[in-house]
Amino acid sequence: MKKPISLPQISFGSGEFGPYMYGRYDLEDYQRSGKTVENWLVLPHGPIQRRPGFKFVYELPVSGDNTRLARFSFNTEQQYLLCFTNNALRIFRDNVLVSTETTTYPFSDLTDLRFTTAGDTMLIFHEDHPVKVLRRNGADDDWSFESVTFTNTPFYRYNYTVTITPSAATGTGITFTASDDYFSSDWVGLKIRISQGLATVTGYTSPTVITVDIDEDLIDTVANSAFEEEAFSVVRGYPRSGVFYQNRLVLGGVKSAPSLLMFSVVGDFYNFIDKQWDGVEVAPGETENRIVTDDSGFIYQITTGEQQIITELKASRNLHVFSTEAESIVTGGTGQAITPTNRNVLTQSFFGSAKVPVLDVEGELMFATRNNREIRKMAYDLNTDSFKSDNSTLLAHHIFTSNNKPVDMALLSGYRDTQSNFVFIPRTDGQLAVCTINTNKEVLGWSRFTTQGDFKRVMVLSSDNGNGLRETLYVVVDRENGTFIERLEEEDVYLDSHYVLTSGTAKTAWTGATALADETCHVLAGGLVETPVTVASDGSFVTEQEVTDVHIGLPYTSFAETMEFVVSIESIVKKGERITKVKARVHCLDTKALNVDQYRVPFRQLGDNLLDQPLPTFTGVKTIALSGSGSSPTLTVSVSEPLPCTILNIVTDILVPDA
Repeated sequence: MKKPISLPQISFGSGEFGPYMYGRYDLEDYQRSGKTVENWLVLPHGPIQRRPGFKFVYELPVSGDNTRLARFSFNTEQQYLLCFTNNALRIFRDNVLVSTETTTYPFSDLTDLRFTTAGDTMLIFHEDHPVKVLRRNGADDDWSFESVTFTNTPFYRYNYTVTITPSAATGTGITFTASDDYFSSDWVGLKIRISQGLATVTGYTSPTVITVDIDEDLIDTVANSAFEEEAFSVVRGYPRSGVFYQNRLVLGGVKSAPSLLMFSVVGDFYNFIDKQWDGVEVAPGETENRIVTDDSGFIYQITTGEQQIITELKASRNLHVFSTEAESIVTGGTGQAITPTNRNVLTQSFFGSAKVPVLDVEGELMFATRNNREIRKMAYDLNTDSFKSDNSTLLAHHIFTSNNKPVDMALLSGYRDTQSNFVFIPRTDGQLAVCTINTNKEVLGWSRFTTQGDFKRVMVLSSDNGNGLRETLYVVVDRENGTFIERLEEEDVYLDSHYVLTSGTAKTAWTGATALADETCHVLAGGLVETPVTVASDGSFVTEQEVTDVHIGLPYTSFAETMEFVVSIESIVKKGERITKVKARVHCLDTKALNVDQYRVPFRQLGDNLLDQPLPTFTGVKTIALSGSGSSPTLTVSVSEPLPCTILNIVTDILVPDA
């Protein structure tokens, strides 16, 4: 009788492989990956763990495509979830709606919003809107939303052909005449630098004629094309992104100058004046002397072969600039602060970034490339003394395609007791791509979450409710009966859009599951799995037995399939031959339910607790007899019940011809 061959899979740490990798059994990653890893968390230690469910938080009045989530971080323990919808903002703290504010952002602008926060102030950027400030005024229900008032805006030369001829060098009601159509009524209130002077537009006459008041006298009235305008305005558009760096506010990209960087005065975030008083007192009536100093504001135009449209700025040890064409850093030289005289932009790579937010993951910046098919990590490389942007989706090339583009991105650190980092990226098809990352251990593996509906937006908040600082993933999900904000639980609840209901006395009649109205749901009552129930339109339902606690929600299946079995005997690879599966030995941890191939694994043993008592968790090895053969065999594991499962490793015994 032939002796079975044992094939161990000791890790799933490389996650889900793309089809181009199915033949690469020469790679170590092949032995620790799977064809499918759906609704499992890939742990950096090697196991796969059934993902917990998402708990209902709030029902939104619009579809998920018309929302945007953001985080307002007052400090690490006091953070607010912001949910933008059409001209409205809902603010949540500890899963409770605390305030609703009116904004100026329609549905169409939400994807392009960018944010930066300092203390109790958040700045919000969009190329079609003045920079806004959202401010917490000392209480959860007291907020203000208004345009930023800049002390001095930066100036930029947009024009090289049209000339302006002033009618006088000083005074008010002065006429500026352009050599060609150039002005509009939107110019009223804006400032112009010309002939070493400064003027404020007070009136519009025609596309070639405006009226101004002279703020700083001109040196002449000669026709001049070398005039400067305010860098951002209703005429030219507004900054696309911004960040605080080296005690400056740095703004990036304007609709009319998309590759422009603008640096504020040091310590004066709303002041972009590029020349400051030299400190020498002057006599009354004389003009004080202004010079460029190291702490002056300044602007810088990024120049490469193609025009770059800045999509986002990120501050870490360096100032990183992401654009549609390239990834760059701004530097003042080794160990030097950036100043008007030493600033330099060094392009690091040319992949270009999409509109998806950039994440800082363990000191590496993760971004979606402009083709919307790759996720790359920008990290410093000591060997080249530059930043490299390695592809994080090469082995899982199927995760993002032209039909499954990345939409949003959020990082969840230290989830549960896994000490793991997970990046969550909703796709245009509604699935949630999940990347497990541990840079020090060189772990990177992808899996996917699915649900009865479509994942649309993600955001992570931290809070401390007395058990230490915890991070929580929030999602916006479109479901058949509405659009909901939900959160990923740390507790062992394996149902989506779920409720955890309790009562002081045991009962069968329950109320309160309003978000599940008219849905067929799975129920865990008193720790026991009951027959699915349909929730009434008022959110009520009935359990089979009297209990004091109930979990009710939408079911999902955790499913994983191994790569095809490959056997090498005396240097001969037995691939494509008929292989028979004999048995599988699955090492489980704290598990209550599992199917292997089509076989249900029993967890209640004779002599266990009574049948009306919850199952105890099982840790150990379950042996399952298998049947079936084929030329490309795999093994599947799945769980559909609302119960936990963690698989540490699998050993499959097979029979191979002529072995």
